[in-house]
Amino acid sequence: MKGWILRIYPLIDRYRLVIKTGDRLIYRDIEYKPKIYIDGELEAVRLLIKGLDASNYLIEYNIEKWFKPPWYRVEKKIWSISLPGPKEYREVINWIKMDGRLRLWNTYPDDISQMMYNMNLSTSTLIDIDNLRLLEDPWDIKYEEPRFRRVRLRILDWYGM
Repeated sequence: MKGWILRIYPLIDRYRLVIKTGDRLIYRDIEYKPKIYIDGELEAVRLLIKGLDASNYLIEYNIEKWFKPPWYRVEKKIWSISLPGPKEYREVINWIKMDGRLRLWNTYPDDISQMMYNMNLSTSTLIDIDNLRLLEDPWDIKYEEPRFRRVRLRILDWYGM
């Protein structure tokens, strides 16, 4: 069965895809472990990892070697931490921002973008619903058009006209 991804939103422990087939909507739940990338003082990172492990928020962690822009000559060690799901991802992100001892490296705008990139998915492209595989190239000029109802939007100016 094939369809088009209309929307993706996070639940407590997984992500839900809304997929449009020919005549109906299908909801498909996906388990994905989002990652955060941080650096900072070694003691602060160790305390974070210890706290995440104690609260069962830690799947795995490791140190990655990155090169910083703009000339990519400066090497930086970044901690990569995998979390169980969207709820934990948001809680840990908020805690890191409030704490202020660690620096958060945003590699994606949000966890949904990260999931789509890592699962090789793209919005509004034709996919195989059973194994979540693209059936067409998102950059292709010739593609099958989705059977969406078209909506005309009117944008109001400052005076509402």
